[in-house]
Amino acid sequence: MKQTNLLEKEYIEMIDGLNLDVFSTLTLKTAIIDDSGSIRYLDDENICKAATFINERFYRKLSKEERGLPFLVFAEGRFQKRPHLHILSSKPSHYSFFDYAREFYQVSRKSYWVNKEADIKPISENTKRRLIRYCLKEGPDALLMEASHF
Repeated sequence: MKQTNLLEKEYIEMIDGLNLDVFSTLTLKTAIIDDSGSIRYLDDENICKAATFINERFYRKLSKEERGLPFLVFAEGRFQKRPHLHILSSKPSHYSFFDYAREFYQVSRKSYWVNKEADIKPISENTKRRLIRYCLKEGPDALLMEASHF
């Protein structure tokens, strides 16, 4: 248990050092009907696919320099009633918060797995550390490294 707490503290310190200014929560669907009419249920692979889809679709529109901005994806409630993603990110400097939120929401809605519910808020230095802890409340494994970049 102490090892997990130590790892969690290391994650908090590492993430706290990043320039993050947007906190997004995207609710996921627990199942979808695919193009063949089959039901596909949400699993870890599909959670990562949804997050990677959003990451790639949003950031590919940006300059090479801006594509390196932090984008950290955390999964919460993976196999419960309301699975969702928390995303800590840094908006490009040429975006207003409103424009970033609108564009991010539009891109996220194109993923089959993302429900219409989304909450996108600015992060202040006063709330940043609390949000990082919140994203890690299910432990360090909540951070989806394969869908994140920083």
